[in-house]
Amino acid sequence: MKDSTFSVVDIETTGSDMSEDANRIIQFSCTFVKNCKIIDSYNVYVNPMMSIPSRITDLTGIDNEKVSKAVTFDQVANKIYKMLENTIFVAHNINFDLPFLNKELIRAGCSPLKIKGYDTVTLSQILMPTMDSYRLRDLSSALNIVHEHPHSSASDALATAKIFILLSKYASKISNSIIKGILDISPSLPMNTIEFFNDYRDNNFESKLLCLKKGFVVRKLTNDSSSDVNEFKKIQNTYNTKINVKENSLEKSLFKNIKRSNVLVDSNVDSNNSVLKPIIYSNKSIIASENVNKVSRQISSLNKFTDFIVLHASNEYVDLEKLKNSLRYDSKSKKTKFIKCQILVWLTLTKTGLLSEINANYNDIDYFKEISCDEIKYNYYLSNFDNKLKQAHLIILDHSYLIENTNYLNRLIPLSQYNLVVDQATKFNADFLKTFSLQFQFNHIFTLIRKLQSDLHQTHYTNLYDVFNHSKNMDNIKIVDSILHKLTLKVELFTNNFKKSFLKKNNFISTEHGYSLVFKNDLLLTFFNENTDVIKSIDSLAAYLNKKLFNINSNNIIFNKFKCNAIDLLKFMHDFKKFRENMYKYTDAYTCLLTINKDKNIDNAYFEGNFMQSSGLIKSLIYDKYKNLIFIDSNWLIASCYDYIHQQLELNVKKTKKIIFKNKFSGNNKFLVFKGYNDKDSKIKFVNKLVEETDFKTFILTNSKISTENYYSGLHKSDLSDLYSIYARDITGNDYKILKKMSNHSRFVTIGNSELEYMLNLNNNADILIIDNLNDYFKNDYCNKSNVDVSRYTLHLYKNIMHFINVNADGTIIIWDDDISKLNFSKFFQKYIPNFKAVNSYIEN
Repeated sequence: MKDSTFSVVDIETTGSDMSEDANRIIQFSCTFVKNCKIIDSYNVYVNPMMSIPSRITDLTGIDNEKVSKAVTFDQVANKIYKMLENTIFVAHNINFDLPFLNKELIRAGCSPLKIKGYDTVTLSQILMPTMDSYRLRDLSSALNIVHEHPHSSASDALATAKIFILLSKYASKISNSIIKGILDISPSLPMNTIEFFNDYRDNNFESKLLCLKKGFVVRKLTNDSSSDVNEFKKIQNTYNTKINVKENSLEKSLFKNIKRSNVLVDSNVDSNNSVLKPIIYSNKSIIASENVNKVSRQISSLNKFTDFIVLHASNEYVDLEKLKNSLRYDSKSKKTKFIKCQILVWLTLTKTGLLSEINANYNDIDYFKEISCDEIKYNYYLSNFDNKLKQAHLIILDHSYLIENTNYLNRLIPLSQYNLVVDQATKFNADFLKTFSLQFQFNHIFTLIRKLQSDLHQTHYTNLYDVFNHSKNMDNIKIVDSILHKLTLKVELFTNNFKKSFLKKNNFISTEHGYSLVFKNDLLLTFFNENTDVIKSIDSLAAYLNKKLFNINSNNIIFNKFKCNAIDLLKFMHDFKKFRENMYKYTDAYTCLLTINKDKNIDNAYFEGNFMQSSGLIKSLIYDKYKNLIFIDSNWLIASCYDYIHQQLELNVKKTKKIIFKNKFSGNNKFLVFKGYNDKDSKIKFVNKLVEETDFKTFILTNSKISTENYYSGLHKSDLSDLYSIYARDITGNDYKILKKMSNHSRFVTIGNSELEYMLNLNNNADILIIDNLNDYFKNDYCNKSNVDVSRYTLHLYKNIMHFINVNADGTIIIWDDDISKLNFSKFFQKYIPNFKAVNSYIEN
């Protein structure tokens, strides 16, 4: 390592396609590193002898004129080859840069470079496993590395070199046992990247922050927080004194009201501190939010001494014993091997043991299930959990945890002494309804059972009979096998009876993709009653399976996989049982639907039992257990929706205060109404022309999947797709993937019914927001407060518009009008949106 010179390379090209003669290099840059210091650099623009696409110019800033007088690659090929031939090649995504460079060298008559290569993407993922993103720009920002011109290869190469130096320093401070663990796992890394760790296998680094647990080097957990508690109380007393003598303010009003009534708070980014301080420094509180990490960070930044605990389900924590056993087996999956390496490093960093901290698509990885915790009391990270919970001033959890575990929490702590704070309040009712609902595909049940039976009997790899051969657990394994066989027969009987009762021709409504059936709830309950015996048998077998499963005391990795699959099956059985019980209790609150393909194959049938109205349950099951209630959201308290909001949150209007922290709005936004665009073709034609002539980034807010598909299909077929990136929700990716793509392009059209707070921000926004089909919601009676759909959409629309103008003070909003509507939409929005400048003239098609 000391004698090696690293050539950190980045290239810009006319495109990413590496097929013959498809694309060329337009900029080559290299920063040289030795002994963790930058020693030299080289940069050259290259004439590709072909036109540079506009999207590449848009991305890199390099246009045809800039390279017209530059050297060709043939003229610098030898120089580049000699410069790199005795170095170790380093790049951020080496599987692109080095093959592309070698292709160009061969075309210029040179030999390809046959040198070692390290990839900083995968090194970053292993050595910094909790980063939000591993894009070069995001890493540079997170590590405070100046990266002035992303997608300029000179700036990219320099930033990558600085990241590589940091990674080398990080690796030098990792225990040699972890380095050896990574080498033993032998993950599949690009080129020679695994050899990077060889240079650190003799590390002799020790830290007082680390200790040994179950054979792993882990971060020590500190339990003594008495000094922090004392410091917090001092700050709390100081705040209470100051707020009481403070002149009238919204913060003071909130502080007083949360002690005596329920409060609705309309907050925004600027007012977050003014909202959180009264909550933190008043009573003990439980805070429920869909963004637990964000709330935790905000509280920590306000007062680092605040004693709070974040609650998660036990299966979200790592089990060190299970992890230890999993490392004894050589994984066949490349993904699993890679994650094992990440986890070894992560253990030295984490104070919580929450697997979701690792940037590895946590929800999609079965391996995390295999190493997750079953019981809180045996977990290193959850030791002394009950006492920590009782002592905590604030308890932070997500909506679903609150809804599903209120009774459990009430057994541990006296909830009547706590305030309940619901963040992102407009989502709370939907989250509550979701916990009472059930959706499943019939063949999913059989898939789960077959997976378990495969674990028991498979012949390709070791099965459970092999694992427990001559073991005291063999009898339990045989019983489990028998239970699964009986369960299969009972579920088949239930499915056949269901088919006979409901899959009749005259019951169905024909749809584009098959048939649908809306159940009469009394008939569905009659079916359950008639099949009581088989349902009881299924429930009994599930309970017996659960009992026998947990009688088997083993941390064998194959059994852990089996156990994870069994837990998935048992969870479904539990959810189905809970759904039936709730159907009997709250029959009128449910709408049940079955969709099926044209062959009417029951295996592919999809059942939805949707809980449609909370009917006072939120109050009785949750609210009544708490001292006072505080609901927080942004851009939601508008007069026409007050009744809807109180109804959704089950609040008494007379006993609820509203406190609105107004936006400091000083924008120059325009509101345009376009008339005469009544069909999709005319709208697509207009968008095409608008984007081409203005060169604006555009977001089309649709209200249905069909509308999204129509826009995407129409724009994708036009010439616009050659110049602009066109993204559509659930067609080109989910919100997260589209957001990442949008941030890389300054020319885009994005289509979907997404919530804009997740899609647009100050660093990644749009110039134009087009709202599609507004009339569908408003042309009948947009002021009818009793209309739930109108109120829901009004709120959705208002939140999106307010978010758009808050992140783009000069943005333009366009809506379509039709020839029939007589509504003045400008007046409607001016009523609710402060300082909103409307263009009153109608522009006709």
